[in-house]
Amino acid sequence: AFDGFNIDVVLPCQRCAQCGEEIIKGSDSERAERAVAFALAQHAPVSGGAFRHMRKVLGVSRAEMATFAGVDPATITRWEKQERATDRAAWELVATIVAEVGVDSIDDVKSKTLERLRLRLMVDKLNEVTRVKHHKLALETGRLAS
Repeated sequence: AFDGFNIDVVLPCQRCAQCGEEIIKGSDSERAERAVAFALAQHAPVSGGAFRHMRKVLGVSRAEMATFAGVDPATITRWEKQERATDRAAWELVATIVAEVGVDSIDDVKSKTLERLRLRLMVDKLNEVTRVKHHKLALETGRLAS
């Protein structure tokens, strides 16, 4: 359960003939983790536990996420431990990337995720620069509404 949001996962397994232990292949387990992240991205309410699961499935460290979210790594920890409300924009960024990555196996999820995060950060910075330049131009020409 993720902060009250439940997901049932069914995995294929083999039973050891000698001890009876159930064995799940690593690839099936990883696919299930991605499926849970995908379900969280699509349907779960914003929460620290779900945010943490999605971030980890993407292979992004707290420090890396903090860089992209523009916050201190300790803030990521507080979000994930439910000590502070998870930032909606950061949640949507992670959920969007999880949805883009999807459930199917990807050779290098982390590098592709970091590439997407870097591109989004660059776009955000460019948008901010454009907004600031537009604001300055409006001030200079006297066209800024107070």
